[in-house]
Amino acid sequence: MRRAPLALQRVLLASAVLGTAFGGQTSVASAGPPLIADDPNTIGVGNAQPIFATVVLNRRNQTVIRGPLLDLTVGVVDSLDVTLVVSFDSVHREMESPAWQWLGELTPGFKWEFFRRERGSLCLSPAFAVGTRDPGSPLLLLPLQGELGVGDKTVRLGFDTGYVSFWRAPDEWFASVYAQASVAKHLTLQGEFFSFGATTERTIDLGISLGLTYLMFQRAHKTLELIAAISPGLASFRQSRFDFRAYFGFQYTFARPRRSETRTQRAPDGSLRQAM
Repeated sequence: MRRAPLALQRVLLASAVLGTAFGGQTSVASAGPPLIADDPNTIGVGNAQPIFATVVLNRRNQTVIRGPLLDLTVGVVDSLDVTLVVSFDSVHREMESPAWQWLGELTPGFKWEFFRRERGSLCLSPAFAVGTRDPGSPLLLLPLQGELGVGDKTVRLGFDTGYVSFWRAPDEWFASVYAQASVAKHLTLQGEFFSFGATTERTIDLGISLGLTYLMFQRAHKTLELIAAISPGLASFRQSRFDFRAYFGFQYTFARPRRSETRTQRAPDGSLRQAM
């Protein structure tokens, strides 16, 4: 069976494997969905975060609808998460017959936050993706993420860059820088500049994303958030132009406080102790 055109497949697979994260700060939502970039924050041991979403991507006469999509993150230890993305995808090409094709994708991975300070952190989050249309041609994603808090930490700046190795196709690279700011008690706005490219064909896509995270419900350490973004393409080189990506979903988090959220208390005997 024919592979999807490489440029469209790149955006599809990048959307699938750039993982999820929850920074542990309710006042500032993490990057990751709805953006294309992921942030470096792990969610902490014993915590879980499922996302249910739909993604639409379009390039000229080709459209990909990713959904229903389950994007799941589970904290194993404080600095390590396991991730899993499962999606049902439909691909439409006006010039081919049949015009619609369907496939499923399974993307397991993990997330290791190897450097963490009060102001920022760094993370490695490799993932492995397999599609039902061509299970003999998986891909390996090798990304590096970083983030830095600015001012009173209501603004955060970050990057996500990496290499995508295909089994029987030219390898690819991606890079993204993002910013996010808490503008109201329940609302965080996000933006990014992203690029994708092929190592041998020298194709490049450039685009931006504008997203939001709206806190719908919060009780104890459980939250429900609406996440959405639109990502128009700015320019494409050596290929047809990438038009847009649209993301809409709901993120539910079962969370416990991170170690960094502990506070110092004085015990009855006068000694200091750490309490959650």
